[in-house]
Amino acid sequence: GKTRILVTNQIQFINKADYIIWLEKNEVDGAGQIRCAGSFTELMRGNESFRTMMAEQGQTDEKGGDDAEDEDEKHMLKPEDAKRMVSYASQAVSDAEILKKNKKEAKKAG
Repeated sequence: GKTRILVTNQIQFINKADYIIWLEKNEVDGAGQIRCAGSFTELMRGNESFRTMMAEQGQTDEKGGDDAEDEDEKHMLKPEDAKRMVSYASQAVSDAEILKKNKKEAKKAG
């Protein structure tokens, strides 16, 4: 099988993922943080916020609303695009960590 990383706010595809990491913006410093992680089934069973979000979107089971594999393929990232997005995300995390460190150092100094 292929490994694909899908970064999206279009959650209609989330039920097809083997593993989900729900990221959320930290209100204090703007850095991303993991809200929850697991398989679709695990999150539906054990995370009320995830279950509510999915119910609001009309998805309550692993099949979701769309069985058209060809349609899903149109929305999948090409490997080179996924690598580029991972690179950007890694850089953003590094930048956020540097900013956080700089803010702490500035507080101590000032």
